[in-house]
Amino acid sequence: MIYSASLIIDGNDEGLERLKGLIGLSFILKRTERTTLTLGAIVFIDPTSQLPFFPTFSYNHHFKSSKWEVDFILPQRLLLRRPVGENGRFSLGSTFGATGFYVNVDSPGFAHVFEYSQLEIKSDVIYEHRLSDFLTGTFQGGIQHFISNRLTEKGEPTDDFIYENDQNPTGYFQVGLSIDPFAGKKK
Repeated sequence: MIYSASLIIDGNDEGLERLKGLIGLSFILKRTERTTLTLGAIVFIDPTSQLPFFPTFSYNHHFKSSKWEVDFILPQRLLLRRPVGENGRFSLGSTFGATGFYVNVDSPGFAHVFEYSQLEIKSDVIYEHRLSDFLTGTFQGGIQHFISNRLTEKGEPTDDFIYENDQNPTGYFQVGLSIDPFAGKKK
């Protein structure tokens, strides 16, 4: 079994806005030298979540006589991956996710804080490079397809939106740096 939990604290330049969480549990159905299969669920601790929980399924397979692997986690991602050199990894595929930010309004008759949220699918290429035992650099770029773009009052379900728009797909790129203080202990 695999257990996971996340506590998410977010806000904006005017301070803390919300506290959210999620708890996950997965059962390993199959694990061989080349294949791992899991089934589980994620429970959302967030009053604005459209679903209280979501089932998950993952499949990871290293192809025989190849450096390529498939990494599939429903509903999050489908990636083909391959190591590059000693410290790099190249991935090609799609990921599903959400982004959002807070909008402060100083106008009578309106709530003080609104949340703008987007559901999106990114079809992209990713290159990750381990810079040290604790530090990884990432470059990601591709096409971003927007599924839903809504503005709601903070803390309200996204079905109670006050503004919605459609956006065309757009190109994007990201550069990132990850720090894992426990990486040395994993070896």
